[in-house]
Amino acid sequence: MKTLRIQSICRKAIVIVSGTALFLTNAAAAKGSYFFDFASDPREEGWAFQASQNEGGMSYNPAEGYYLDKGGKLISPEIQCADDRFQFYRMTFESKADSESYYAVQFADSNGDLIVADNYASVYPSEDWVGNDVCFRGRERGVSFKVLFQSRGDISVRNLTIQPVSNKDVVAWADRLYATLPEHHYHPHADRWKHIPKTMAKLRTGEPLRVVMLGDSIVNDTFNSLWEAFVKEAYPQARMTVVCSVRGATGAPYYQRGEHFKVYVEDLEPDLLIVGGISNGGTTEPLTNLLDLVDRTTGCEVLLMSGPMGPDWRPHADGDFTTPLPVLTPPRRKVYREMKLLASQRNIEFLDMYTIWHAYLAQSQKPWQWFHRDRVHACDRGKQILGRILKRYFQP
Repeated sequence: MKTLRIQSICRKAIVIVSGTALFLTNAAAAKGSYFFDFASDPREEGWAFQASQNEGGMSYNPAEGYYLDKGGKLISPEIQCADDRFQFYRMTFESKADSESYYAVQFADSNGDLIVADNYASVYPSEDWVGNDVCFRGRERGVSFKVLFQSRGDISVRNLTIQPVSNKDVVAWADRLYATLPEHHYHPHADRWKHIPKTMAKLRTGEPLRVVMLGDSIVNDTFNSLWEAFVKEAYPQARMTVVCSVRGATGAPYYQRGEHFKVYVEDLEPDLLIVGGISNGGTTEPLTNLLDLVDRTTGCEVLLMSGPMGPDWRPHADGDFTTPLPVLTPPRRKVYREMKLLASQRNIEFLDMYTIWHAYLAQSQKPWQWFHRDRVHACDRGKQILGRILKRYFQP
């Protein structure tokens, strides 16, 4: 079978063609559907290669901030979104990679401008062909999207398929992924909805509910866990819309400013504002200022979350990504205790994602960075746990 191989992707793209295969065109594909088997030169089908921004150095991703460059990219042609802007999609492909590599889905609005809230995750190293099965969802202003593959080394890809799927399909996919992970033991408090009664009433009655998730790349990863699929399963009548309002490495110190607050919060008209991430500063003062703005403008309900993910703090041998690690005691952070106190004083809900996540990581016994795609961010394994936390929080 013919395949695409991206060799030394930081520098160049090489297409190696051998054998015979049938190439299927996408000319008549339905919106949101796409197939490419890489049986022909992808450049002839609208794919483009983009060299590394800064090989061996730091590069900027609007959804992540500045991090070690992930390598060159092979970027698909534009794929039209389904008519439902919040459509779920399933993407499958086969891959081989000699080192940690990545896939991403990036959306554009009607002006062709990039929407910051992307979906980035790992393509795991493998000497043989392995299947990849992932789900993602559309964006409120998204009219098209592109898929990209990225690596600092060698990666081979074939048989890429994208198709719209249902909420039920997403839950089934998430359950299959979760079955490969250590079990999660978060048990939420019985009074956890005390300060979001309107939100919970709308979930139960089917009145439209608009949720805005505000924060940084960690909030973006939490959004990409597709946690709302679980909530819609638990509340079948729910008409919930979830909007991701993020910038990489950005938190309350930025969003507390009036002009930024208007764009990222007020103009989005949330019924429930979820504020989270790891970029809210070392004190609660910026959060206090942000919450004051919420009170004066939208008056919406608020769920404040401490920040999960971040660096994998567990002791390990340098460069060892395969050895299981022992059960450990998770770290604690003073600022998140102060955040909990702030929530209590403001009569808003608080979900301690930091403590729940790091307790899970400490107990997991999985190798170093097994839940990460890079130093800070979640791969699909890590995202699945973030989604499970929110699933259990909102479940009856």
